[in-house]
Amino acid sequence: MPAVVVVNQPNVSLFSGSTQIGVPGNPLSIAGYGGIFTASFANVVSTGNSTTTTLGANAAFTGSAEEVKDFATISVFAFSDKSSATNGLQIQWSTNSTNWDDDDTFTLPANDGKFFTFGPEARYFRILYANGSDAQSSFRLQTIYHYINTKPSSHRVAANISDDDDSELVKAVITGKDNVGGSYVNLSVTSDGFLRVVEAVSDIDSIFIVPLLSGTSSTSLLVDGSSNPKIFQVTASLTKDKYLEEIRFIANAADIQFDGAAFMKINNTLVSGVLLQIQASGTLSNVYNFRQSEDFLVFGGNDILDQTDTSDLLVASLKLNGTTILYSGSSDFVKVTVRDNLINAGNLYFKCYVRGFEK
Repeated sequence: MPAVVVVNQPNVSLFSGSTQIGVPGNPLSIAGYGGIFTASFANVVSTGNSTTTTLGANAAFTGSAEEVKDFATISVFAFSDKSSATNGLQIQWSTNSTNWDDDDTFTLPANDGKFFTFGPEARYFRILYANGSDAQSSFRLQTIYHYINTKPSSHRVAANISDDDDSELVKAVITGKDNVGGSYVNLSVTSDGFLRVVEAVSDIDSIFIVPLLSGTSSTSLLVDGSSNPKIFQVTASLTKDKYLEEIRFIANAADIQFDGAAFMKINNTLVSGVLLQIQASGTLSNVYNFRQSEDFLVFGGNDILDQTDTSDLLVASLKLNGTTILYSGSSDFVKVTVRDNLINAGNLYFKCYVRGFEK
């Protein structure tokens, strides 16, 4: 039952001009410090969803449907000297006390008390508890309804976390301060959903800028790959990891055309394209397929285009910032496959380079 405490305020004139709250002859009183005393509600121990009656092997307890819409939090404590059935502790919710449309399920281990808190999902609540294959010798299940929100269950920092511990779902965006520009930016993840992490590098063995090779020495991408695709690649080292910082294409031609229907000097888009692939940590990714000149301008967003001289220069690069690693002794690689005839493209120069460091 609610307990109402009222303290009369003798100096009501302090609040001149205010409107009296209450009913005639029984106004709401004000405390000496000017505050208004309100009702204080005691928490309620549920009788229909609390029990100490032990259960036999594979037996079950079914709580009563209780209305919980006016409570802020529902806490449940459970202890048994025998394990529950898998997902044996069920917290059930209903809008009409007949159809139990949603539940939260947990598996209770033996001799390890568990505490859970919930906000009321629906008007009615009950607990179902299914015991495991061993008869209980002791069982304590208690549900308390709270009028105000309570602190969720606590864990020691050193305690192990299990799948059936009480938890709250938190979604957050991680930001960091750019140490160059000073602005705050959101951390990004890879296309596979992994957080990008770069370890602090203080023991770099060497820095490299190397062209992708076909065979042992050929670096020019101006080849005919229409019948037999030509592969250019940089592979993982046998002894050191390669941290990739940038992949860069450089092209020089008499006239690089940008009309949506040309590849460099070729007056049409490529049929199959020039395919860039990266295999890192054993995972193959098709990074980009270039079929027209404009593709280089949207490839990485780090471009140089100079058409002021008699020949045009195009530089397009993808920044990787050391987050992509070709691990030593692995089959990892950076690969460019030419699948069209680029010999007559009118280009003077067309190569792909990889920049990074080894450690």
